[in-house]
Amino acid sequence: MNSVLIAWLLLAFSVLAEVVGTVALKNSNGFTNLNFTVSAAASFLIAIWLMSISLKQIDMGITYAVWAGSATAILAIVGVIHYQESMPLLKIFGMTMVVIGVILLNLTN
Repeated sequence: MNSVLIAWLLLAFSVLAEVVGTVALKNSNGFTNLNFTVSAAASFLIAIWLMSISLKQIDMGITYAVWAGSATAILAIVGVIHYQESMPLLKIFGMTMVVIGVILLNLTN
């Protein structure tokens, strides 16, 4: 398999680990729930580790933009679905702009 493709797959798994870590962080109740606290810490470590490996093949700016932007958009959706957070039009617009920004950054390669 192509090393660049592997880097992108690792970055995708890094995003998923970051999403899991953030959800666990929310459920840790301010680090008072040990299981969720450990899950959050482990997930963030895995996310950073996977991202560091993907940085060997993908430009740093693109890697971080994809990682942060994708996780932000996914977490906003998770917040609406699982935590009944609001999704006003301005939030939808903001998420759309993040996705467009990430796409534009990727078109420069």
